[in-house]
Amino acid sequence: MVRLFSSSKHDAFVLALLLGAVNFAATLQEGGDKIDPSEKDEWEEEEPEVPDYKVPEGMQTLKFSPANLTDEDQHSQHMPMDLKCDGCRIVAYLMTQELNRIQSRYKKGHKLKESELIDLLERVCRDKDEKFNGYGIKEIEKVRRLSGDGLETKDAPGVMQGGGKWPFRLVQMCLEYVGELGEEEIYDHFLAGKSVEDLLCRSKQLGNICPPKKMKKKVTEKAQSKDEL
Repeated sequence: MVRLFSSSKHDAFVLALLLGAVNFAATLQEGGDKIDPSEKDEWEEEEPEVPDYKVPEGMQTLKFSPANLTDEDQHSQHMPMDLKCDGCRIVAYLMTQELNRIQSRYKKGHKLKESELIDLLERVCRDKDEKFNGYGIKEIEKVRRLSGDGLETKDAPGVMQGGGKWPFRLVQMCLEYVGELGEEEIYDHFLAGKSVEDLLCRSKQLGNICPPKKMKKKVTEKAQSKDEL
C-alpha cells in the first residue's frame, strides 16, 4: 500500500506520478487533446491554385443560340410549315419502332388483329408525354429543325427548346395520318417491308410533305465498259 504522507523521497515521487495520472484521465474525459483553432490552419492542405483558362491563339470558340420563335411557333396549334417534314419523320419513326416491337413477339408471317392494330397506333399517337415529350426545336447552321430520336439532328450541336406545344402538334400530325390512310394501309405497308416514312412523308396521298430522297447515281454497264476501254 502506498503511503501518501511519507517523508521519503521515493514516496513523494510515487505521489507525483499518481497525481499526474489523475489529471491526465480528467483531461481525457473532458474531450482529450483539442487542437487550437488558430493552429488548425497550419495543418490543413492548401488547395492548388487553378490558372485561368485562355483560348489558344488561332482556336475559335463555338456559341449556340436558341432558335428564334415566331408568334405562330408559340401560340398556333399546328406544326409550322418549315418543320412539317421533320414532324412527319418523327411520327413515322415512332410508328415503325412500335410496330417492330410488337411484331417481334410473334412468328414470321403473323398478322395482328384489327383491334390490336388500332390499340397500337392509338398508343403511339395519344401518348404524348412518353413518345413525343423528348422532341423540340433547334437551330442548326441557321436553319430551324426539330430534334430528337429518329432524326439526324439529335446529335447536332445546338440548343434545343422542347416542351410547350411541340408534343401536342406531333400528336395532331400522328392522328391526321392515321385518319387519312387508315391503320390497315400503314400496317400492310410495314409488313411488306416498305418504309413507313416514305408512305407518310413522301406520298402524293398526303401531299409529299418531305422532298424525295437523294438517289445515288448508278453506273450503267455501258459506262463501265467505256471505263474499262
